[in-house]
Amino acid sequence: MSLNDIRIYLYRKRNIPSGPITPPKEFKPDLESRMLYRETAYICDHILRLIGKTNTGTCRLFNIMAGEGISEIRIHDLKNIIHIDVPFDFPVYMKSTLEQKQTMVMELLELSFDFICKEKQWDLAVFSEALKTIRQENFQHKFMFGKKTKNTKRDQAYLWLEQDINNMMIYIRVEPKSDQKKVLLVQKTYPSAFDYVRFLGKLKWIDDQHLELSTHSEKTIYSMSDFQDYLI
Repeated sequence: MSLNDIRIYLYRKRNIPSGPITPPKEFKPDLESRMLYRETAYICDHILRLIGKTNTGTCRLFNIMAGEGISEIRIHDLKNIIHIDVPFDFPVYMKSTLEQKQTMVMELLELSFDFICKEKQWDLAVFSEALKTIRQENFQHKFMFGKKTKNTKRDQAYLWLEQDINNMMIYIRVEPKSDQKKVLLVQKTYPSAFDYVRFLGKLKWIDDQHLELSTHSEKTIYSMSDFQDYLI
């Protein structure tokens, strides 16, 4: 089994008891926790794409509860879901620049993966390599979604996503057989999957000049006359 999701939340847990660990039933995401979740979603999504089908036993969802007042890492194992409480200085994070925030988040992830890989015998090298790649790519998460589709002229079209700390930009790219490449921005939304996944779907040509994007809720037709030239 492999991970479907990795998420970071702010978890204000007080008076941590000794003895057996119990699931954090009192956790309810507040405004600041949702902000931390959204600001780290692009890094977590990038990790998921890089680690692919890495074996994580029975765990499908890995929640990192970045806690104020947490002195040591604690694990809450719910079989298919694992929560870990990890020390994190949120007030400092709030005052930091983007580069400083990225450094803090990467240190949080390194600490979390080092702990969980030792506890659950996951392959730490895979997660470490993913974090290294993210740094090398300067935190730019750009990727194709779904499959390419071709029209009768053999022009290729596909969905292209660009995700950062603030936004998810969803484009349609068209690569003609013998012409200038084209692009169209179809959606700009928040960078968390809860926000952007509803805008994704299947792309297909309905003729040589029109594309149809079918999502769960609607079908939208785009004309090539609306696209702009771009260089890769």
